[in-house]
Amino acid sequence: MPHAGTRSDVLPRVRKRDSARSRLAAGVAHYLFNFVNAEAAQRPALRERAAGFLRVRMWGIDADEAHRDALAAGDLVLVYLGAPGQEFIGRAELASAVHDWTASEAQAYPGDSPSGVECRWLRSRNGTRPCR
Repeated sequence: MPHAGTRSDVLPRVRKRDSARSRLAAGVAHYLFNFVNAEAAQRPALRERAAGFLRVRMWGIDADEAHRDALAAGDLVLVYLGAPGQEFIGRAELASAVHDWTASEAQAYPGDSPSGVECRWLRSRNGTRPCR
C-alpha cells in the first residue's frame, strides 16, 4: 500500500503554510512517497503496482498516514520503491490535497485506498537507479 511516510521519510520543508493550510506562503513542501508492502520480496509485482499509480496520476493516502493533512496542491513528491529494490521511480507535483475519491476516481484508481491525491504531472524514471 502506498505510504506518505513516517517522520524520517519526509524531506525538510522549504516554506511555511498559513493557518488555513489552503495556500502556500513562500514556496512548496517536499515529501517522499515510500511504496512498500508485505510482498516487498516480489519486486517486479511491487514495481508494476507503483507504475499503475503513476500512470493514472493518482496516489492513495490512507487515513492513518502521517502528514496526510499537510499535503496540498503544488507540493512536490519523490516516489520511492522500498526494499529490496530501493530506488526512486518517479516525481510529481500534487494537483490536490488529500480527498476521498469521487466515484469516477475510485473506478480509475488501481489500488484499494479510499482516498488520495491527484498529480499535475508525473515523471517516471526509465532505467531507475538503486538508492543505496
